[in-house]
Amino acid sequence: MKVGSFEVPEFRLIPNALDILETIYKKRNRDKVNSKQIAIDLGYKYGTESHFYRRLKTLLEFGLLEGSGSYCVSELGEKILRPKDEHEKNICKTQAVLNVGLWKNIYDQYKKDVKEDNFWPIIVDITKISRDKAVELNSKLFKWYTDDMAHLDEKLVGVELAENTNDSKPPNPKSLRSGTGTQKPEVDEDMESIIFDRYTVILPKGDLKEEWETLKSYMDIKLKNYKYKKPSNVVLLNKKEHEKISHSITEEEHNE
Repeated sequence: MKVGSFEVPEFRLIPNALDILETIYKKRNRDKVNSKQIAIDLGYKYGTESHFYRRLKTLLEFGLLEGSGSYCVSELGEKILRPKDEHEKNICKTQAVLNVGLWKNIYDQYKKDVKEDNFWPIIVDITKISRDKAVELNSKLFKWYTDDMAHLDEKLVGVELAENTNDSKPPNPKSLRSGTGTQKPEVDEDMESIIFDRYTVILPKGDLKEEWETLKSYMDIKLKNYKYKKPSNVVLLNKKEHEKISHSITEEEHNE
């Protein structure tokens, strides 16, 4: 569900998302497959059902599934289903909850200390949606937030998972790719590439306008705190270094 520029999963991490993920993992392990194959694994007939896409987006928002067009269970998803111990599972659950952009923004400012009566002003402040809309969504979003936060261990916030050195992690396809020339890159059968000058945008087939708006919302989140650091050839010297170089230059000029 879209709230301002944020996508919020419509199913909770536990038990919903993990139950869905378990079904996929048992059938596919970490193999990459297209969305229709995943839909069939989950009992859908066509892979275009709106209920299926809400489940798919839930897994993507929690970071349990990765990809665009073709998907696979992420490393986080595998570890949360098959943890080596309870500590690793708790780290995974904490990371999954904070992968939800809106939840992370709320948690960074208010932690778990939120009340339903004053939750909607927080939503307005972070998402910039109207007050009426925030009041309308207040009960639902508050329940979703508190349900997911129940699985977050505050002592493990920021703790990184140990990487699997023996695992081969499938590449994460990018939805937006830069290219040169006008030749369309090879894409999956359920994806469509659109060329803009030197950029190629790759989106799922279907309602391109809706998919583009979704991609833009992700980029807004990605770029929210982004600052471009312009490369510089300027070297800052302390006083001692500056005097040393100046003395060297003076000697060279004198020798000439």
